[in-house]
Amino acid sequence: MRGVRWAVLCMVFLCEVFSPAARADIPVTLVGQWGGQSYAVAVSGNRAYLGMGYRLVVLDVSNPSSPTVLGMSEVLPGIVKGVAVSGNYAYVADGGAGLQVIAIIA
Repeated sequence: MRGVRWAVLCMVFLCEVFSPAARADIPVTLVGQWGGQSYAVAVSGNRAYLGMGYRLVVLDVSNPSSPTVLGMSEVLPGIVKGVAVSGNYAYVADGGAGLQVIAIIA
């Protein structure tokens, strides 16, 4: 019986912590938008690196309400599923095509 009470108590606690009402005090407001369906994004400084289908798109997000395109990759072999950026390189998880390393030249 003690185990059941403990499980119920844990469930109640988790419901309170993760319920939308518990987080209602944090304001979340849409500021800007660009593009359509995407699965990956990384941000470094004023640039966002967005996986849009089979391309990596580099956006200037210095004005978050109006992102602008700085450039995009050629069509990649797979759908971009993840992006990480370090220095002048973007590391793209490219679905079944594996890792693509893309040089970002300013």
